[in-house]
Amino acid sequence: MLGRDELRLLIEEVGSRGHKAWYLMALWGGLRRSELKLVTWADIDLERSRLTIRVGKAHREDIVPLHPELMDELRRIRPADVHPKTRVFSEEVTNQTRRREFERAGIALIDDHDRHADLHALRSALGTTLARGGVTP
Repeated sequence: MLGRDELRLLIEEVGSRGHKAWYLMALWGGLRRSELKLVTWADIDLERSRLTIRVGKAHREDIVPLHPELMDELRRIRPADVHPKTRVFSEEVTNQTRRREFERAGIALIDDHDRHADLHALRSALGTTLARGGVTP
């Protein structure tokens, strides 16, 4: 699992590369890579601070509250005249890019306990954060 310091370093690293919203949505929204690629601006309700996941693995519609850090980044990157059906991420962060960005942030791709630092680790970090806060998945 990625710790708070590692997550902070990762977000700092990717901010200059234009991938901050991608990682924040994986971290605070719990989205998988396949789901991140399909998110449109229509799925994001900045007024109500929520994200609607319409194309998830569970094949159901889920509504997820947006973390303030993610909200701020989405507001920052949202084009003024964007069409609602436009995808939020015009390019996906590939596994190769993700590995390089993790390494640049000083995150070992495999730790001493043979745990892998990957995009799924961000979902795990969200689950752990929620559990520690007494929130059920």
